[in-house]
Amino acid sequence: MIVRNEALFIQGCLESARGAADEIIIVDTGSTDATAAIAARSGAQIFHFDWCDDFAAARNASLAHARGEWVLWLDADERFAPGSDAALRQATRSDVDCGYVYLHNAADSHASIPDVLSGRARLSEPVLHPRLLRRTADLRFAGAVHEHLDDWLLPRLDANRTRNLNAHLVHLGYARDLRLARGKSDRNIRLLLRQTQAESGDFTAYGYLAQEYMESGDAARAREAVERGWGALRQSDPACRRPSLLLVCLRCQLQLAAGDANGALGTAEVGRAWVGDHPDLDCFAGAAYLSLSIHAGTPAESSSLLQQAATSYRSALG
Repeated sequence: MIVRNEALFIQGCLESARGAADEIIIVDTGSTDATAAIAARSGAQIFHFDWCDDFAAARNASLAHARGEWVLWLDADERFAPGSDAALRQATRSDVDCGYVYLHNAADSHASIPDVLSGRARLSEPVLHPRLLRRTADLRFAGAVHEHLDDWLLPRLDANRTRNLNAHLVHLGYARDLRLARGKSDRNIRLLLRQTQAESGDFTAYGYLAQEYMESGDAARAREAVERGWGALRQSDPACRRPSLLLVCLRCQLQLAAGDANGALGTAEVGRAWVGDHPDLDCFAGAAYLSLSIHAGTPAESSSLLQQAATSYRSALG
């Protein structure tokens, strides 16, 4: 884990992961509260890292201290649901390199784990996240913010060396009360702007930047970031376009909001060529066909478009 001023949350996180971990490594990036002391009392090894506005650099520093064959990486505002440790332990006895866990974003930082898992206090459907990693020589994070493992992960996806685990992780950090109190959006926008200026071809960073703008209610800047990212994506190596789902979906969402259903449909189909079949793309295609059916010129044309919408939605559900 990398942490900074997480005294409120770190003990709950460590307690939830204790059954899955043989060693606990905490890399502190400049806490001024009791974070390190609480972690040390919980049996963690404490290391220090001079913060340089680069989350991947801090994550990679934490990897350098790991001694086990496997790494489970977490944030202090996360905690595992009971029973997840058994699924994580079992995965380490398999021949895979990466275990995906189900990440549930809580709607309220004070919500109980059962309420979040049930959906009563959850922002959206859970997403799969690569958290259990075989510690190989080439394991490294990239990205100053929203750090990722794409370069390490994609060959292992192709080789079918990943697995979805029956492990559930509750994330409190996206809860609106906590997000506003911590100023996360302003920090992320600042780091992402710097990253896109340094690497104008980084379409992943543009996707995250657009997402931050949308969550802060700035649709105009979100559209600008999406289109700049779309241009970078089209100029990129076709073999490197698979991690583009976020950007593709945001472009579809913005086009639908602007009344451009044909544009959204085209974006979804182009994205499918890069990402492969995905329920999000089917869902956006369904929304586009539904919108087009409302403005169709004839009843027959409307009926045909409704049938295409239904087919897309059934595919997404499947």
